[in-house]
Amino acid sequence: MSKQKEFRKNMNNNKKINKKEVIKEPDEMKRLIQLVLILVIVFVVFYALTKFLIDRRNLDDTVPAEKVVNIQYNQILLSNLLTQKNEHYYVMASSDDDYASSLYSVYMTQYSEKEKALRFYTVDLKSHFNNPFLAETSHLEITNIKDLKVSGSTLFEIENGVIVHYYEGKETIVNQFKEMLK
Repeated sequence: MSKQKEFRKNMNNNKKINKKEVIKEPDEMKRLIQLVLILVIVFVVFYALTKFLIDRRNLDDTVPAEKVVNIQYNQILLSNLLTQKNEHYYVMASSDDDYASSLYSVYMTQYSEKEKALRFYTVDLKSHFNNPFLAETSHLEITNIKDLKVSGSTLFEIENGVIVHYYEGKETIVNQFKEMLK
């Protein structure tokens, strides 16, 4: 009889455990459904946000057809002063701070329109890439480009990779341009 009691007791315990498991299953299903719903909602929100931002960026990035990019083939760096393709050419080094820079531009344009004019290159002294070549006093008679130092606007005449002539200061540069335009 004791075995029967134990058996019943165990059966009752098993039933209790099964009832608890059955009770737990709906909670687990409910949690699973909630988790899936949360993941779906997060995915949809991220998708919508990403699509919105990409569409907005595409609208901002559209370039009008009228805007044309111009590449400056005549503007060079001082480090390339002696290494241009042409055998004989001029280089005008100046900055926008020089009040005579617009005058130099006019003279360069007039000279370039001449028949058999030498090629003209320009150097922007305000460019950060030219900083190693700027100094208080100029050093223009060089054999190595690393020794070049420029203190202000300068017109260079280059032939076969060598500085043939250089002109510093507004008056000297303007006088040279006038000679070149004769």
